[in-house]
Amino acid sequence: MAFVTRDRVRLFPRIILFGYLLAACLTIGFWFAQPLSGVSHPGGDFIAFYAAGKLAAAGQATAAYDMAYLRETYMGVLPGVDGYIGWYYPPSYFLPFHFLSGLPYFGALALWLGATAAAFVVAVRPLIRSAREAWVVAAAPPLFYNMFDGQNGFLTAALMVWLYRALPARPVAAGVALGLLAVKPHLALLFPVLLIAWRQWRALAAAAATVAATTLVSAGLYGPEPWVVFFTENLNGLSRLHLDAQVFQITRISSPLSFALSLGWNATAARALQIGFAAAVVAVLVLLVRRGADRRLVFAVTAVAAVPVAPHNFLYDWVILVLPMLILWRAVEASGLRRFEMPVILVVYAAALPLGSLPRHWPVSFGFPILLAFLAVLVRRAWCDANAGAGQAVSVASQRAASSVVPTNSHVMTGKS
Repeated sequence: MAFVTRDRVRLFPRIILFGYLLAACLTIGFWFAQPLSGVSHPGGDFIAFYAAGKLAAAGQATAAYDMAYLRETYMGVLPGVDGYIGWYYPPSYFLPFHFLSGLPYFGALALWLGATAAAFVVAVRPLIRSAREAWVVAAAPPLFYNMFDGQNGFLTAALMVWLYRALPARPVAAGVALGLLAVKPHLALLFPVLLIAWRQWRALAAAAATVAATTLVSAGLYGPEPWVVFFTENLNGLSRLHLDAQVFQITRISSPLSFALSLGWNATAARALQIGFAAAVVAVLVLLVRRGADRRLVFAVTAVAAVPVAPHNFLYDWVILVLPMLILWRAVEASGLRRFEMPVILVVYAAALPLGSLPRHWPVSFGFPILLAFLAVLVRRAWCDANAGAGQAVSVASQRAASSVVPTNSHVMTGKS
């Protein structure tokens, strides 16, 4: 693709990063000059994390799931915030914010983003082979989106990369990473399926043990009641109120459910599409594993599908797409680009910025079709490469069989015993 050259790959990320820096400076400047309304202050979503941590530290963890109580708490921290940001995480996720809430708000925000960004860099650095690739990763729009929202995309992406790097040589470490990823359980749903298909029983056991340990620690600190509320009122309210009624900005959600709702489908039909997509993804993963597809590409398929399989996801979750992009790029380097791959890669790479800029009531949610195209590219490559590998294996086996037969035939033909 002529548009993508080595020189441009060096230049474009620098231009994008300069744009991020300028936007960040303007946002911070406007905020301190005259605090913005809503949640458009720097690190907007972090206010809910911080308030939930304050409630947990005060022995009121269950109250974090009460939208009115949580809002009252974070308006006490930043009175200018008048948006509605909820806490939808399992009680084990209270732990880091319990301690961060003891710091001043912006100090806690800086420490959170700095620590999770450092974890992401440490995790992904061994997968990057050149300065050019480092610039491209650093300029990926989901990274900026995650920082602007003060969200947890760096953390989830780091855990996913550690899971990828640890398999299959260090199954216990891989399991611990997966168990920690359960703080956002909707993004971890597919990985146990993959580990079962790969028969990674030690990794599964380590993941289960990690989840059990974090659950026990949180129950010991905050009691069992937050877990009851999380599995009942919280999940029920999330699915039936916020998703179906489109309380969330649906243009920033990339799931079959959000796509169907944006097209005017009713909630029942949209949920059926979501369930059907999830079932199809599981079937594809099993087929790829049974076919002997390259494990790296199968993991990339799982990582991409992990986002739309979750009905509730946002653009900051797209930070995890850095890993499948790197995996696909390694495959492209080895065997060359195939039809439509580069346009899809470019669209997926850049999409977070325009999707995040769409008006709240934009009629169609485009995130799911974009991720579906990326998923199709990865599945096609994994399937074709598996078929090519199977063909080569058959060819090699045939050649070996033929070479083992030739001496016998020659003996017969020459009359030698």
